[in-house]
Amino acid sequence: MPPSATTRLETTLARLVLLDANVILEAFRLGIWDLLVTKAQVSIASTVVGEVDHYFDPVTGQKTRIDLQSYITTRKVAVEQGDAVRMAAVRGACERYMELHIGEVESIAVVADAGVKFCTADHAAAKAMALLDLSEQATSFEGVLRKHGITPKLKMKPHFSTATMNTWLKEGSILRVQTFGKKP
Repeated sequence: MPPSATTRLETTLARLVLLDANVILEAFRLGIWDLLVTKAQVSIASTVVGEVDHYFDPVTGQKTRIDLQSYITTRKVAVEQGDAVRMAAVRGACERYMELHIGEVESIAVVADAGVKFCTADHAAAKAMALLDLSEQATSFEGVLRKHGITPKLKMKPHFSTATMNTWLKEGSILRVQTFGKKP
C-alpha cells in the first residue's frame, strides 16, 4: 500500500468510534452532537438506534426529540449490525457477572469483530469490555472529545470521564483474572 493510502487508512481508523446510547444522549445534551459527527466517523449499533429518541435540554428542561434517522440517511452516522453468534457469546460470557442491555451486547460484539473503539459511559459495559479482553478498544466520552479537539459548552457528568473509564476497566480486568486466569 502506498504511504498516502496507509496514512488515509490510519486517519480513518483513528476517527472511527462506535457510540453507546448514553454517550449519544450526552452529546445532544451538551450541544456538540453535530460537531462530533463532523469530526469523528461515528457508528451506532442497530439496537442503539431505537434506544435514543429524546433528551432533556439542560437549560430549558424541555424534552427534545432526537432524529437519528436523518443522520443515518445522510451518512453522517453509520449503523452496524452485530453478529448473532458473537452477541450470544458476549451475553453468555458476561451474564453471570453483570447485566448488559441489548445495545451494549451488540456494540461489544461489533467491537470484538471489527476492532473499532467503543465509547460508553456505562459501568457494566466497560467492565464487560475488560472481562472480554477488549480494554484497548474501550474509550471514554472525554477521551473521544479530546482526541477530536472538541470542548463541551457544559460540564460533563463524572461517568463520562477518562478517570472513571479507567477505574471500570481495572475492575473488569480484575474480574477477568479471577474468572479466566488471564492477567491484565
